[in-house]
Amino acid sequence: YYDSVLTYAQYRAQAEALAGHLQRAGVAQGDRVLLMSQNCPQFCIAFFAIQRCGAVVVPVNAMSTAGEIDHYLEDSGARHAIAAQELLPAMQPALARGALRAVVAICYADALAAPTDLAVPDVVRAPRLPALPAGCVAWCDALSGPVAQRAETAAHALAALPSTPGTTAPPRVSMPTPFSPTASTRGPLTC
Repeated sequence: YYDSVLTYAQYRAQAEALAGHLQRAGVAQGDRVLLMSQNCPQFCIAFFAIQRCGAVVVPVNAMSTAGEIDHYLEDSGARHAIAAQELLPAMQPALARGALRAVVAICYADALAAPTDLAVPDVVRAPRLPALPAGCVAWCDALSGPVAQRAETAAHALAALPSTPGTTAPPRVSMPTPFSPTASTRGPLTC
């Protein structure tokens, strides 16, 4: 990530620590958790952390407005979120009225561990916000507690609820159809 390296061991440790935070915050097996950020290591870590506690990832477009976030919350039933700090203003109305219980705030700069000659966008270089809105906790603070208790999930448990594009109607979170290797097919499967 802009010349910073994250080992698999670090990735796993962060995912387990974040999952532990989510569990302590009340995220239980089957719960939905919104995930909203630009491409960054924290997005990938959060994706697996949510699943580590048996919850369901609801990825949300980083360009979503407060009204669209309300729609995703209502449609998915999510009550927790992980979002980049520059996107928190879109989350604040839902936090203020209690539709969202808690948000973990990602600071992209936390993933910058090495000097680089690459052009790093200002939003990525931005330091952690000095004060977060009520109901929010900084990513680095969320990683500071004990790791998660591993959730035992069924092989066919729901892992993610992606959204439809919403070009002619509001986007809808949709349950993917599971792949069945026993389904009758003619010839090899191609992608």
